[in-house]
Amino acid sequence: MPNSKGSKDVKVADRGSGHANPRPPYKLPNGVDPDEWLDVWVPNDKNLDPHWDLVETSVDEKCPCPPGWSGDKPEKPDKANVDPQEYNDNQWKKRNDKKKIMRKYIILLLVINLFTLLYSFSQERERSINVEDYIVEVKPGDNGRGNVATIKDMHGKSLVLLRSDRWIELVRSPFHSIFAAIDHWDGHYATIHVFRIESNENEISPVEIYKTPVDLNRIVKWSVKKWNTNEFTFTIIRKEELPDSGRTSREFTIPLQ
Repeated sequence: MPNSKGSKDVKVADRGSGHANPRPPYKLPNGVDPDEWLDVWVPNDKNLDPHWDLVETSVDEKCPCPPGWSGDKPEKPDKANVDPQEYNDNQWKKRNDKKKIMRKYIILLLVINLFTLLYSFSQERERSINVEDYIVEVKPGDNGRGNVATIKDMHGKSLVLLRSDRWIELVRSPFHSIFAAIDHWDGHYATIHVFRIESNENEISPVEIYKTPVDLNRIVKWSVKKWNTNEFTFTIIRKEELPDSGRTSREFTIPLQ
């Protein structure tokens, strides 16, 4: 680079680790201008003291850049012209906006979780359903142990349908006289019971028309997937836990009698 501070222009050959060094032990100025720097270098193959050159640099407005490069310099805000109060207000507004977004996001998650919990509770633990002129309901068992599913007519007469050591799930159907009760008698087992109410003016006549098989040598949980009104059938799902921690799932379509 040309030396603009000396009596004549020279080429500076940087043979060392060119750096600006303002430290006093070198008897150099205690600081340099932003556009100037001190270059220290040592001639090749000579055990001489380092040479110091004060070099002035300049940047052209238009940069002869290689293809793909840009010579445009990004515009930086003039901090000297920024009102401190306005800056603080903007910073506070940004932080406040972030807090508002986070609060809305947390509230949305809570609402979603609440609706999910209520939906799953209503689906899995429906306590009462109407079947024709009867009410099928689930109540706590004796001494609060387990569940009991009962059916009651309009005159208050009731009959026990099913008892469970844990809990019972009621499943509605689109058929007026048919419903299902699932006995979750163990955390890993569940058995489906399908009932149909027979027409009888003198007494309650529920009939169990289907029950899933129980195999104590296998860990199987049954569930109702859907009712097929056109075919008068219903689809159930059999999930089995395998010894190697795997799981199988199969669907079966059962005709309604």
